[in-house]
Amino acid sequence: MSKLQRHLNLVGENNADEATFRSFLFAEIMRLAPKTKGQIEWDRYDLLLLCGKDKALVEIKFYMPGRNMDVDGSQGNWKGGASLQNEQEFCECVNKLRKPQDHISHKFLILVYETKSKRASKHSFSKSYDDLTKFGLSDVQTIDHSFTSGAVCKLIRIS
Repeated sequence: MSKLQRHLNLVGENNADEATFRSFLFAEIMRLAPKTKGQIEWDRYDLLLLCGKDKALVEIKFYMPGRNMDVDGSQGNWKGGASLQNEQEFCECVNKLRKPQDHISHKFLILVYETKSKRASKHSFSKSYDDLTKFGLSDVQTIDHSFTSGAVCKLIRIS
């Protein structure tokens, strides 16, 4: 994911979004496991991976809000942010992955969220996602990353 960090250094962290993250993640998977095949946006899932007899579905939730830019280059309104709606969408995503899928051997959810918001709010991504047991999720690994400071990346196995 060091290429993602170089990309963000070039375009700015505020221009990072889920599609960018997904593309760089897929490229990194292909670099580390070159015999793997896959497809982005497969049958309403973010990613399908085929590695030998193993088949995996991957969903990504990317919560890194930023600021819009005004026409004069100054900071504009906030885009995104922690909310109860995010939690509802997260639950819907988990439930979608929990549904049986023929021929799929693994299901993962990758969760990326900011931990230090510059925006004042009664909600925060840390409050929502630091402890995932409230969503019935226990097979969770925090991933070391270097793509942006003030963010957490978690790999969640869905069974």
